[in-house]
Amino acid sequence: AEACATAYDVEVNGQIVGSATSSSFNYAATPGLHQWRVRSRNSAGVGPWSVVQNFNSVEPPPAPCSVSQLTTTFQSNATLGNGGIFYFDLE
Repeated sequence: AEACATAYDVEVNGQIVGSATSSSFNYAATPGLHQWRVRSRNSAGVGPWSVVQNFNSVEPPPAPCSVSQLTTTFQSNATLGNGGIFYFDLE
C-alpha cells in the first residue's frame, strides 16, 4: 500500500489488466509463467512501476475420479495363515 494512492494499475505480461482500489487484486491467468508489476495512482497522476515479479499459474486440479467397486472371488480353500497378505495387480 502506498500512502497517497487512491488506486493501483496492475500489469500482467506487458498489458494493464485492471485497476484496484486496495492492495489486493485477483486475476485469473492461463496456466504457465507470467510477469506482473503495479503502480499507484491518485489525482496528481501515476507513480513509477514496481519491479517486475513472476508468478506461475497452475491448471485447476482434475475432477475427482469415479470409483468403481472392486469385486473378487476367493476359493473356499484359500488359506494364508496368521498375518498372510493377498496381492492384486489392478489395471
